[in-house]
Amino acid sequence: MGLTNFPVQLTSFIGREREITDIQRLLTYSHLVTLTGAGGSGKTRLAIQIANSVSETFADGVWLADLAPLREPAFVPQLVAQVLGLRPSLDQPLLETLLKFVHSKQLLLILDNCEHLSAACGQLAQALLSQAS
Repeated sequence: MGLTNFPVQLTSFIGREREITDIQRLLTYSHLVTLTGAGGSGKTRLAIQIANSVSETFADGVWLADLAPLREPAFVPQLVAQVLGLRPSLDQPLLETLLKFVHSKQLLLILDNCEHLSAACGQLAQALLSQAS
């Protein structure tokens, strides 16, 4: 497995082969894939399973940003930067640092538990995708 910050899965993943195949296919040509469903339906576990299965195709790793603990939308970029191992710079805004970092990278970033921060996550995703090559 490549670079990742995913938690170790203590149980086996069974089923959902069709969803896994469909999402893996989407990841080959799409820069943004959104998983939706009811709380507790296994979206996070599915995303981790898929990310682990494709991790070798992303030279700069696959990363999970769990936004559940956040309450302030302004902290979304900070949490993502922290997940990616970036340190804030005194002479550059954090978002600019983050955008410069991802510009030259080939990575998969999972923004998990976004529902309470949807506007901030959408803005960050749009900014990050604008840097994707």
